[in-house]
Amino acid sequence: MIKKPVRVFIDPLFDNPTTRYSDYNPVLNSSENMMYFTSRRQTNKGGKVDIADQEYYEDIYTARFVNNMWTQVERLPGRFNSKGHDAVVSLSQDGKTLFTYKGDGGGDIFQSKLKENGKWG
Repeated sequence: MIKKPVRVFIDPLFDNPTTRYSDYNPVLNSSENMMYFTSRRQTNKGGKVDIADQEYYEDIYTARFVNNMWTQVERLPGRFNSKGHDAVVSLSQDGKTLFTYKGDGGGDIFQSKLKENGKWG
């Protein structure tokens, strides 16, 4: 690669990047039209800042791919986000089990199942 450098361009995933905060660990469903990811935004559920690194606590967000565009991101509703750290770990191959991390300084891994009505349980 050093002998033959390749120029690459990295474009933002969203047309209107809405955050200057840390976004990471995106997972996509098999249809690639639903994304879940972890973000450390000011709009986190607890509104707290982690004293260890001075960043906002983690929450889980989602976006949909509609009409060739990603929708505005939203914090995943329901019990996914607490006042502590909440992060995406993985999504099962069939897209029906979402694995998440909850806790501060040594939390636990949880799983949620997608119900037939499209809501997580």
